[in-house]
Amino acid sequence: MTVPQMLKAWALASVVGGLWLGVAGRGVMVLIALAAGHSLRWSWGGSIEIVVFGVILAAVAVPAWMAMRHWFPAMRVARGLPFGLILFAIFAVLPPPSAQSAVAGIGQRTLSLVLFGVLLVVFGILVEAILARSLSRAGGRAE
Repeated sequence: MTVPQMLKAWALASVVGGLWLGVAGRGVMVLIALAAGHSLRWSWGGSIEIVVFGVILAAVAVPAWMAMRHWFPAMRVARGLPFGLILFAIFAVLPPPSAQSAVAGIGQRTLSLVLFGVLLVVFGILVEAILARSLSRAGGRAE
């Protein structure tokens, strides 16, 4: 596997995974606001900010996963489950300040944990599926 092939796999998984985090994250926020009885306030700026945050988070998380994914058994797409659970554990213990204030403001901590947990687990599975396919096509070990 060459460096350009690894960079291509990283870029593809980061962009697709980041778009998932951003768009689905925005959807989760809408559901939490509705559950709390708040009116919906939507803006292009806020939506773009969330998507950009998702892509940046993915750009950092994907190479970390690429480095440690070989430690997990090759279970096809299910291998992404531990990745999502690791990210969920990190964000459950150390949520970003904006998430802390948002959840505190609407009082939906349990719902937030469940919805964002699902979002991160799906992210892990999605990223692993992309990496497995990209790396196997590039002639590397998809494991």
